[in-house]
Amino acid sequence: MVQISSRVLEAMKNEADHEASYPTSLYCLADIWISSSCVMDLYGNPTEEEYDAERGSVDLVKSIERLSIDSSGREKALTKALRELQTSVHSIEPNITSWEVAKVKLASVFILPYDESQFQNDSKTDFNGQNSSLEKMKVGRPIKKAKQSKVSMGFRDYFDLLRKSDTFNRWKSSQSSKWNHFAHLKTLEPITIENRSMKADESVESVTVRLDNLLKNRIEEAEYVAKQKEIAEEKRIEEEIRKREEEEELKRRKEEEKRMEDAEKAARSLLRPLTDEENDIVKEALWGSGPLDQKLATSSKDSVQRQSMHTLRPGEWLNDEVIHYFFMVLAKRDEALSSANTQRRRSHFFMSFFLTKLFDEGCTNKYTYNNVKRWSKNVPGKDIFELDKVFIPCNMNMMHWTCVVIYIQKKRIQFYDSMGGDGYHYTDGLMRYLKDEWASKKGGELPDIDKWSIVGAEKGVPRQKNGYDCGVFTCMFADFLSMDRPLTFDQSHINQCRERIVLSILKGMAIE
Repeated sequence: MVQISSRVLEAMKNEADHEASYPTSLYCLADIWISSSCVMDLYGNPTEEEYDAERGSVDLVKSIERLSIDSSGREKALTKALRELQTSVHSIEPNITSWEVAKVKLASVFILPYDESQFQNDSKTDFNGQNSSLEKMKVGRPIKKAKQSKVSMGFRDYFDLLRKSDTFNRWKSSQSSKWNHFAHLKTLEPITIENRSMKADESVESVTVRLDNLLKNRIEEAEYVAKQKEIAEEKRIEEEIRKREEEEELKRRKEEEKRMEDAEKAARSLLRPLTDEENDIVKEALWGSGPLDQKLATSSKDSVQRQSMHTLRPGEWLNDEVIHYFFMVLAKRDEALSSANTQRRRSHFFMSFFLTKLFDEGCTNKYTYNNVKRWSKNVPGKDIFELDKVFIPCNMNMMHWTCVVIYIQKKRIQFYDSMGGDGYHYTDGLMRYLKDEWASKKGGELPDIDKWSIVGAEKGVPRQKNGYDCGVFTCMFADFLSMDRPLTFDQSHINQCRERIVLSILKGMAIE
């Protein structure tokens, strides 16, 4: 069985009082002592008095053995004994209600020291039978004080008192046990008081340094454990955030797939077959007889003559009169939809002249904001930044129709070209226009300028397969996108799209 000293026992008691809460289990207490650097260090480095008490009577051989104490081996022996205690019957049950109960359990695997009060009475006289001056120094007070205040005492205070007590006890043992040892060696001269004091000072210094290092190690261990807990908590939070983001992303994808599925169904409805009555109306407008300057559709400011309607015949290049009028009927449909749904934001449809004026084409051919500074007064709500989208037809060099869309709320400017062009000349100019418009109407710089994006040629945009259908593609880009529909049409639908444009112009509102 492993024999432990009163110092080790006192350290075990203080560790149990500080680290455990009664009632507790024998297993938990043994685990606390195994992980305690203080308990292991005190047992692994016994005083001479403690070592002699374990080995029996003092002789020259044992004094030599003391010089080569295997601290690591002693600590392993103590750990092994504590492990045996953990494997004992009922060790995991919380039946340890006090330190006295714990001592009874310890007695099964350890040889415990005599009662402390008896030990102090036996130590009151020195080897000459005289009252020891150490008794006057009241060596036991630090430990007694630690026991009395262990509940409220902090970790540092406890070790400070323990260190003071250990210092005096080691000094006391050096006075008695050393003298008793050398008194039995006839060949050696007695140790002088001067040498004995020197040894005591060295012992005091060694213990002080060791306990200071022990305290420092315990603090470092506590900081390390706290840091590891903090790291683990951060990882847990990051993992929760990652899972939440994955769940939200999965939900978003499902909603997007559902939206696209619904949008495709709605887009196919935009290309529905015309009724017989609608076919007759379209046929008369495209192939009927009458003056070429006859106005087949009129609004407050715009009109479409018969000769312009003829450009909607298959194989013809659309003129600006048709495109402008179709953008006007798209605006009327947008107004009706927003009136039916007050939560829906309005969109605005500029004429192609907007870009002509913005870039001062035919004159300086340079970006000129002042040319269009007043145009935003005609947008719904008179604030372009409150709109959902802005649609602008673009006639490139009077030879090719394209469409530019400003997604105000999504902060994106995108160029739609059925020939695959990127149109950065126009999109960059429109980005500059938004900055100038904000500065002119609201003052300061455009907010979140870094969040805006410009998109040129993009995959998935329908492409024409000839040189004359670009105007129809431009009208259909605006038609589908203003309804938030995916661009599901292609070249095979273009003649049907031409008829759709004719019918929308004649009805005065884009058909759904």
